[in-house]
Amino acid sequence: MRIRSYSEALRYLALFTDYERGGRVLLGHSTFRLRRMLRLLRGLGAPERDYPVVHVTGSKGKGTTSTLIAALAQAHGLRVGLYTSPHLQDLRERIQVDGHAIPRAGFTRALDVLLDVVLARAADAAWVREALAGSGNAARPIVPDRFPTFFEITTAIALLWFQWQHVDLAVVEVGLGGRLDATNGVRPQVAVITRIELEHTEVLGTTRAAVAREKAGIIKRGVPVITGERRPEALAVIAAAARARGARLWRLGHEVQARHVRTLRGGGVRADFFAPGLALRQARLALLGTHQADNAALAVATVAELAAQGRLAPRRRVLLDALARTVVPARVQPLIVPVRGGERTLVLDTCHTADSARALAAALTTTWPRAPRWLIFGALQGKDIAGMLRCLTPHFDLVLLTPVASGRSWDPTAFATAPGGPPRWLARDLRHALAFALDCPEPWRVLAVAGSTYLAGETLSALDSRQRVGALRQ
Repeated sequence: MRIRSYSEALRYLALFTDYERGGRVLLGHSTFRLRRMLRLLRGLGAPERDYPVVHVTGSKGKGTTSTLIAALAQAHGLRVGLYTSPHLQDLRERIQVDGHAIPRAGFTRALDVLLDVVLARAADAAWVREALAGSGNAARPIVPDRFPTFFEITTAIALLWFQWQHVDLAVVEVGLGGRLDATNGVRPQVAVITRIELEHTEVLGTTRAAVAREKAGIIKRGVPVITGERRPEALAVIAAAARARGARLWRLGHEVQARHVRTLRGGGVRADFFAPGLALRQARLALLGTHQADNAALAVATVAELAAQGRLAPRRRVLLDALARTVVPARVQPLIVPVRGGERTLVLDTCHTADSARALAAALTTTWPRAPRWLIFGALQGKDIAGMLRCLTPHFDLVLLTPVASGRSWDPTAFATAPGGPPRWLARDLRHALAFALDCPEPWRVLAVAGSTYLAGETLSALDSRQRVGALRQ
């Protein structure tokens, strides 16, 4: 089977089970089977063994931490692969080398090679051909017990692409949990576990200790671990897993430090960072919010560990410059947008838990303490929507509630009439909410869009096609 174009590659991918867009999933061997992923990697010749890996998991901050680690390593001359999820607008965003997304031709070629392994049996290949052609068999789902999932396939493509690109280092972010995640087929040089929160509780467990247990599943025997978790309940689980596997543990607030953290006038954060063998004073972050100092501290500590392993020689000026210029899309990201009569600030964030909503509110109130603020909010079912709104709404003068363009979108109707707080208006969709806010003569200064990664991607697409938004208004 040959794939001839990127659009055709996406059609093939759509045949495989995608838990990101699906509904409820249960954690178990029938859903997540690491053995299936390991078999797939062996069929590709184990590409993940050809380069060192930093493996990153956690509930919040793992995408930002992964991006910062990749940026710091690249600034020191390493060729760096970065695998993150989910994407905002284009699937290829997930797979990057030195900041460049995998080309369409590269993605198509990698999937073509991978499908030769996945569909080695003639019966399987025939089934997929029939499904693509829309025959009667197309109604039969591809069950993950027999075939890899969408995420397993994209993970394998990333690891194969990094091999083809001869990377010096790959930074690989876990998709969900850790223990049974498709990325756990790698054997890293460093494992990083960011903050633990109650998230995906139907899958990972209903206590922080249970969630931490799944995250700690990425810890390998003898592989150093760096964690940003501070809560005793979750930290105890991580520490126990590290001891059981003979893995040295560096903890934020102990071996790793972020000190003198403060918000800068005009945006950004300044802090001092310390890790064994590395001190970095007066570092400025381009990222907004003092919570980003924790993510940066983990990235600096990872550089310190890589240096101890002889994989790079950190230079203070290089580290400072990289931290000062690295931004992460849709992580408290300020954008200047045109409005009637001038320009204003739109802040885009992917917060989808109460803790991350609280961090967003703190970042906005410290960066723009007296500015009139509006909020556009949309989320997916199963999230702590009430908790997020409790953290966010007291800090805004108006809240626009909108559905998300997903089959799992929440219904904002019930929240539109909630008592207390600022006025809440119900929008038909994200584009109408944006159109109202950006053309409203009311004197807001900061517009935050938050609640879901899907909503963030929608926002970027809408801003990219602002003329079409204008036509929709008329």
